Amino acid sequence: DATKENEAKYRPKGEDEKAGKSDDTGTKDVEKKEDEPLLNPALYRHLQSTLSHTSPSALPEETLNALASHHESVLKSLNDEVTKAKDEAGDMEVLHAYMDIARYSARCSTKESALDAYAAVLALPKLSVGKKLDAHLEMARVCSFWGDYKRLKETLDAAAKAIANGGDWDRRNRLKIYQSLSFLLVRDIEAASKLLV
Repeated sequence: DATKENEAKYRPKGEDEKAGKSDDTGTKDVEKKEDEPLLNPALYRHLQSTLSHTSPSALPEETLNALASHHESVLKSLNDEVTKAKDEAGDMEVLHAYMDIARYSARCSTKESALDAYAAVLALPKLSVGKKLDAHLEMARVCSFWGDYKRLKETLDAAAKAIANGGDWDRRNRLKIYQSLSFLLVRDIEAASKLLV
């Protein structure tokens, strides 16, 4: 059921109209993201190997493979949206299409593919300082979630360099919070407290 809901949510708009379905459910799903089930086979496998979880209640490999192939099909449709935006729309639509891929990868794929998707966002031409910082901060969340503190530090350093060229106070403050949290994660309380005061 969760895969069907996810599939319906990421179905291109034109296909919804052809099927005669309204867009209301998609809007409700977006508003209730906290209620979404976790559909990440890479995370499940990672936790299974880390925790040595081999009980009969564990999800079978066929289910994890089915989830992975489902995500591949969703990512293919999101990539089609990027191509469509490049052909028919402007820079902002292309940026939104790339961000959709990155955010979906962060939720449902491996750390590497999520970071690669954010790197593709950062490689876009004409990207404002604010949008670059948003992408860096989302990358930092992915790194902290997967416990990659080295890559987290590199990402936050890149964000600090980006914001040196401009950026609003809201994003500057958010960067300070992310930096302080990164210090807390490695138990450097003194460095974190300097940023939080």
